Amino acid sequence: MQAQRNGDIRRYSELTEEAEAVAVKIELLEKEALNSSAS
Repeated sequence: MQAQRNGDIRRYSELTEEAEAVAVKIELLEKEALNSSAS
């Protein structure tokens, strides 16, 4: 949020990309956990 407020568009874009990648990893881990507990 600070990068966006400071007008650092490049840094904001990098952080957004990283956050989206982390969200995808979390989603995959949650699916794996659900599949493991169902077995």
